[in-house]
Amino acid sequence: LGLLLGVKSLLATGDLTTVWTAAAPALLPAQWAMCMEIVHAVTGAVRSPVVPTFLQVLSRIVVVVIIALAPSVETTQLCGVMALSWSLVEVARYAFYLNGLLGPGGQAGTLYPV
Repeated sequence: LGLLLGVKSLLATGDLTTVWTAAAPALLPAQWAMCMEIVHAVTGAVRSPVVPTFLQVLSRIVVVVIIALAPSVETTQLCGVMALSWSLVEVARYAFYLNGLLGPGGQAGTLYPV
């Protein structure tokens, strides 16, 4: 949803500075929900290493908090590019992650050969 909102804003305005504001309503809850990935890694629900998962989630949460503390940053082109790239990457990453949660041993429906 964040990707669709961000792209819609970019196409409507032609300006990257509007993307974060448009995508934030979908992007922010998704970033905070990523904390569950740590729980899944710790409990063994997915075969993800705990420390790298923790660091990835922490880095994104830190960026989101910094943007919340400095609202003027929201209208920079960097935030627009970041919102689009995060959203685009998450589409593929969560499809793979969901496969790991639902597939038997994470093998069924593998998106690409490893």
